[in-house]
Amino acid sequence: MEHGDPPITPQRRISGKRKQPDPADPPRAKVCREKQDGRLHLPHPVLRLRDAGQGPFKESTDELTFQFRRTPASTVRTVDSLEEFDHFLREETAKAIETQKNWLRQPRADWIAQMIRELQPSQRKRLRRRHHVLQAADVPEENTFVRWGETSEFASVAIDIWFEGKSLEEVLQRAKDLGHMDEELVQGCFLEGAVAEELARGQQVDFDELLPMLRKLCGRDSKVSVYKVRKENCFEQEQRFAMPIGQLKPQEGQGSLNTTWDFERSSSSNVDLLDEYHKCVAQALEESSETELNRLLYLIWKFPHYVTSYHQDTHVPPHYTIYNQVSGTSLFHFLPLLVGLYVTHVGRRDVEKLASVLGRLDELGIGSLAAIGPGQMAFIMPFGSHGVWVPSPAYNPTLSSHAGVSLIRAAEVFLKPFKEETPNLTGATWNKVLEMTSEEVAEFHKFLAFQRSISKQLQLSSQDWGWMAAMSLRPLREDEEQAESDKG
Repeated sequence: MEHGDPPITPQRRISGKRKQPDPADPPRAKVCREKQDGRLHLPHPVLRLRDAGQGPFKESTDELTFQFRRTPASTVRTVDSLEEFDHFLREETAKAIETQKNWLRQPRADWIAQMIRELQPSQRKRLRRRHHVLQAADVPEENTFVRWGETSEFASVAIDIWFEGKSLEEVLQRAKDLGHMDEELVQGCFLEGAVAEELARGQQVDFDELLPMLRKLCGRDSKVSVYKVRKENCFEQEQRFAMPIGQLKPQEGQGSLNTTWDFERSSSSNVDLLDEYHKCVAQALEESSETELNRLLYLIWKFPHYVTSYHQDTHVPPHYTIYNQVSGTSLFHFLPLLVGLYVTHVGRRDVEKLASVLGRLDELGIGSLAAIGPGQMAFIMPFGSHGVWVPSPAYNPTLSSHAGVSLIRAAEVFLKPFKEETPNLTGATWNKVLEMTSEEVAEFHKFLAFQRSISKQLQLSSQDWGWMAAMSLRPLREDEEQAESDKG
C-alpha cells in the first residue's frame, strides 16, 4: 500500500445505488461524499500564459494572464445506477456514430478531405511531403492502433496547414457548418451521482507521497516521463525527457501525462489508487455493449501553471475518458472541436494572440468550464476538444485549501463500433490517402524523364541510380537546413 494511502475495501464492488454512510466505511469514502455534495468553487479563474520578463525584450516584458468572465460552467451528467450509466454511454455513442464524418480524425473523413481540397498548391505540396512519410510507414495489418495513429497524425497536419491565414470568424463559421457547435454535441461534462461517487476518491497527496507511487509504476529504471511548459509561452513545451525519480523536484509548470500501467500485462501495479480505479471502472462497464475499457490506465500528476493545450484525444481510436481528480485541482476548458484546435494553432505561435482569441471566445460565451477538486469527476467526449489547466492558488485565492500535487486517475473507454470496424486501415493501401492531382502527376512525369535522361548520360543502372539517390539525401537536407537558417 502506498505511503499516505487510506485503507480500501478489498471486495468493494459498484452497486450503482445510493447508500447511507456506514461507520465502517474507510475514511476516503467520507471525503468523496463531501466533495460530491459541493463542487469546487473557482469563480472567474485566472491563468498565467506568460511569466514576467520572458518576451523578446525580457527586462520590460510584463506577465501575461487571462481571466474567464463569461464562459459558462459545463453541464452535469448525473448517473445514479449502472443502468443509467449504460444508457448514457449508448446515447453518446449513437451521436458519435451519426456525426462521425464531421469529427473523426482520419484523412478519408469528409471534413478532413474537404480541407485538403481547399489547400493552396504550395500548402498541398507540403502536405504531399508528409504523405511520403506516411507511405513509408511499414505497419502490420494486425497492429490497427499504430495504423490509426499514423493516419490520424497525417490528418492533424492537414488541419494545421488549413488553419494558416484563417481568422477566428472563419473557423467559427466552419465549425458551425460541421455541427461542432450544436448544443446536443457536448464536448465534456461533470460526472456526478451514485456511480461517480463510488468511482471517485478524494484525498490530499503531497510530493513525498507521490514519489513511492512513481517508483512502483516506472519499474526498474526508476525514470519518469516529464514535461515542462516554457515560461515565455505556456503552450510551448521544453524538451520532453525521462528524469530519474531521485532528481525529481516539484516545479511550477511541470507535469507528467505518461505515467501509466498496462493491466493487460500485469493485473496489479501495486499502487492502490490505480489498482482500485481499474477495478471499479471495469465493474461499471461490465454490462455495457457499446464500450470497452482500455487496460492502459493513467496516473497524471502536475504542478500549478502546467497546461495541456487544446486537443482532441486521437492517439488511439475514439474513446471516452473518465477523469477522477484525487488531489489538487484541474480546470477543463471544453471547446467545439475545430475551435479548440485553432486555439492551439494560434497559441503555439503567438502568446499575445492566444490571449486575444481566448478573450473573444469568452466574450461570446463559447465553450464551457469544469473546475474539479478532490473527489470530483470529469467525462470527456471523443468529438470535442479540451484544454487542461492547473490553476495556481497565487492567482485564485479560493484554491488556497487545495494546494499540493494535482493528481488525476484517468481511464479511457473505447467506443466499440470504432474499435472493431476500421475498413480504411486494412489492406495494402491503408496509408495511401492522398490522390495525386493532374499537376502532381505532370510534375512526377517531368521528374521521371529527367532521371531517365541523366541515368542514360551517366550509364547508370537502376541499382546505381538508387545508390546515388540515397547518397544525395544528406547533402540535400543540409542545403534545406542552411536555407532555413539563412531565412532566420
